[in-house]
Amino acid sequence: MPGTVMSYGTLLLHLDGTAQVPGLVDAAIQLARSHGSHVVGLATTGNTAFESSLGAGLLSRRDLLGAVEAARALAQQRAHDFDTVAAGAGLRSHEVVVDDRDASEALAARSLYCDLVVVGQPDAARPNPTWPASEFERALRGCASPILVLPAAARGAASFGRRILVAWEAERACAHAITAALPLLRRAEQVQVVHVESPFSETLAEPPEDELERVRDRLARDGVAASAWRRVTSGDLLELLMQ
Repeated sequence: MPGTVMSYGTLLLHLDGTAQVPGLVDAAIQLARSHGSHVVGLATTGNTAFESSLGAGLLSRRDLLGAVEAARALAQQRAHDFDTVAAGAGLRSHEVVVDDRDASEALAARSLYCDLVVVGQPDAARPNPTWPASEFERALRGCASPILVLPAAARGAASFGRRILVAWEAERACAHAITAALPLLRRAEQVQVVHVESPFSETLAEPPEDELERVRDRLARDGVAASAWRRVTSGDLLELLMQ
């Protein structure tokens, strides 16, 4: 019913993006405090895929082991750094996990057991081999839980979750994502719903404006005041949404 307060019991925080988005951990901690959440800090090595790659096959056994150990040491350091910060942050509870899978695969698997995934947007100016744009995009498509993305341009956690953009398509997955995101949407100061379509797409039987109006009405009944807009573009969808 409208006005009912919902919370996220478990947050999955992706630690690989902390170098690109310095405020990521602080933002997730702030969110976890407001919801009374348990936080799972996930660091990945990518070693499973790397060890079976063509590049790994060109290395000597010694060099291969060195590369694998270096990747694991880096992930363990990220996990340790988060554990140290979280221990003194007054959270309900937390844990750390080091996973040898690629980031998108690990996030998709572990998102089955959490209510919200928190990640940082990759930054081309500060590349990270374990969190490139391709992994980010696969994670957006593969996670079972809704994903909250902290932009690379963010400089702090103060506004995290206050302004929310909902990318809408008249599909089952989008409707489920909105339902799952209601705890955040109800606490947000600004919510925007956007529908993006290609100029080359066929004429829709139902105008996008009608769809957006229905989404706004549904959110209003759930206690969320939202605005809506529509864009037609042949450009990169993720780039447009992250602007």
